Amino acid sequence: MQLERRVYKDVPDVDARLAGLGLEQELLLQAAQRGLAAFAACTSHHPRNYPALASWAETFRGLSDLLVVHPYRWTKLDDNGQPQVHSPSGLIAVTVAGGDSNTGRIGDAEPKTSASKGDTTSRAMLMNAFLFPEMEADARAKLEQINRRQTWFLLVHRDLVAGEMRCELSMPISMSEDRRIDGWAERILLRPTSFDAALLQGIPDEPSPLTDEVKIELKRRA
Repeated sequence: MQLERRVYKDVPDVDARLAGLGLEQELLLQAAQRGLAAFAACTSHHPRNYPALASWAETFRGLSDLLVVHPYRWTKLDDNGQPQVHSPSGLIAVTVAGGDSNTGRIGDAEPKTSASKGDTTSRAMLMNAFLFPEMEADARAKLEQINRRQTWFLLVHRDLVAGEMRCELSMPISMSEDRRIDGWAERILLRPTSFDAALLQGIPDEPSPLTDEVKIELKRRA
């Protein structure tokens, strides 16, 4: 059965859907802006993949700082190397990833994650697809007994040409052959954040290979 994709872009719809998840647009944007500040603090003398890594790490730290407190009381957890924050009910998980230029936009193409993802994301997408409302009732009921959690990604893209950061909170359901997320059951588009692109000139804006389930290959020294 073909699933209906949902996109929320108008402020009242965005705020209402986020409220249903126990979140607020301003809170998500504050976390992303902390990541942008970390990116802007880098220079061309940093290792090439560090600015993107710093941005990702500080965005997730921002989520944790803002949500793991009263009145939100979310919980920071690590799922097989993927950092997540879980809602008090345990039914919503949020993590952070870089997105491509389609992030935060309505167009012919959906956004893709900048970096490939691992098994943790694959399992989460399987559950997201089965828990989507249009699934057959008996299949959903059976899987809800196993795991009812939905996993969402806060996607962040820095557009150095337009001088804006675009973000969205989206729930993944498909992955490309190169293991980048390329399909979303729901997309909640957040308000763009403007910045002075001239301040970021010369900073490499490439994804880090360590922004999802961390894998370290060990080799015997020759």
